[in-house]
Amino acid sequence: MRIIISSSVEVKDEAKAINRLISSDIHKFHLRKPSYNLADFLQILLQIQPQFLKKVVIHSHFDLIKKYNLGGIHLPEKDRNALSNIELKALKKSLNQKGISLSTSFHSLEDAENEGELYSYYFLSPVFDSISKTDYTANSALLYLPETIIKSKKAFALGGITEENYNEILQLGFAGGAMLGSIWK
Repeated sequence: MRIIISSSVEVKDEAKAINRLISSDIHKFHLRKPSYNLADFLQILLQIQPQFLKKVVIHSHFDLIKKYNLGGIHLPEKDRNALSNIELKALKKSLNQKGISLSTSFHSLEDAENEGELYSYYFLSPVFDSISKTDYTANSALLYLPETIIKSKKAFALGGITEENYNEILQLGFAGGAMLGSIWK
């Protein structure tokens, strides 16, 4: 399964590109605009065709999940760390009952093993050298997934994922890959 993550900055004809990407065979589209205020975020969100909104996962402005038929919430590390495990379990249960996913990102296998069950799925990164962040180099430990992570089918590879190495991450045991730099560069 493929997940596409938006560029964190504005891209020319971005809404058109997002609609084209979502209409292809992808699992989810992560709308990640950390510097966007609510008005700017809404401007891009409202240009996504309504039939595609169920595939959209947002990384901020979480109240929008109630108003629009969005597919999920992605908790950045700072938001994740602000919640207890009890709060995360309750949030996941509430979202799952509404058909909404809860995801996050981990940078270590230990964190994924200890906390991964609290999420519908999660990103493990960086698996390869990042394309979008030049100082974000591969964590070779992520190439050796424990059997518990492989069996969970929740771990998506992030960091340097391209069409050329996509089959490799599947062979390593990841459920799929999340692409950012290879799409927007």
